Amino acid sequence: MPEYFKAKQHSAPAQLSVEQLEEIFIRHTKRLPRVFVCLDAVNECQDAATIADLLLRLALRCSNLRMLVTSTRNLINREPKGALQILVIPMDTSGVNEDISVFVDGMLATDQGFRNITKELKVKIRSTVLTRAEGM
Repeated sequence: MPEYFKAKQHSAPAQLSVEQLEEIFIRHTKRLPRVFVCLDAVNECQDAATIADLLLRLALRCSNLRMLVTSTRNLINREPKGALQILVIPMDTSGVNEDISVFVDGMLATDQGFRNITKELKVKIRSTVLTRAEGM
């Protein structure tokens, strides 16, 4: 953590590089028997490619690391070096779309903000949300 305190003193706000964060993570987790990391919606990060590269490097450098990463698109653009076991499971959006449909129907039926709008507008809202959701 000395890097954090140094950065905090010399800048406002403190910002560590991805490489510094990687080294700090490795230093603080290398003594643990297993480390589990769950990251959801990595594709929604500002720089998803950088995050994907970081995760691959961590997987190669940390034999005790296990990751569960979700993304609506494949972020691995190249074959990783070394012996990594990567399991890619395509997401079936039909189940997600059904969940979104149930949620939208519930909101339209019970939320105070939708109480005074017409049935036609509710149908249009529902249709628009479900058409643009695309499983997200």
